[in-house]
Amino acid sequence: MQSRVAMNRDNRLRRAALLCCHFTRNLAYDRAILANRPLVPRDFWITVAGSCFDVAILEWHKLFCNASDSHHWLKIIGPEFKTKAMLTLGISEGKWDEAVGDVTRYRNAFVAHLLSKETMVIPHLRIHQLMVEVYYLRLAELFSSLAASAGLPAEMGNYYVASYTEAEAVCKHNL
Repeated sequence: MQSRVAMNRDNRLRRAALLCCHFTRNLAYDRAILANRPLVPRDFWITVAGSCFDVAILEWHKLFCNASDSHHWLKIIGPEFKTKAMLTLGISEGKWDEAVGDVTRYRNAFVAHLLSKETMVIPHLRIHQLMVEVYYLRLAELFSSLAASAGLPAEMGNYYVASYTEAEAVCKHNL
């Protein structure tokens, strides 16, 4: 029998913040590996990068795509977040919806299920990364002890750079 984690407000905020970290770290690892991967063993590095990308997709999906998910921005922050985030990012609702659709299609066709699609359209995740940064900043505002709690970073931009640098060093070590 599984035990249920008490989902008080602070715990839900912390878990959403962890998903932001997992997304950011895996995206940084994917990009660093693709930019710096050693040529041998080639399949290993391609697989690692692809796995990091797919985990980033899954984590982003939990935060932005499925409103019934317990970590979705709507359940954690509320409906005002979307309007403020779009203003902060300078994007339209159409661009927001396009980002959600891109991840949902990729996740459904190639990560969560393997549909019979012949062509894989891989999302670039540029705007997605910025959406996570804005979400994480809002979480930090709501959860004042966020940075100190469980060693979470103060913000996602520097965390991305640190994660990228870490993966880059591993790749260069294995040249």
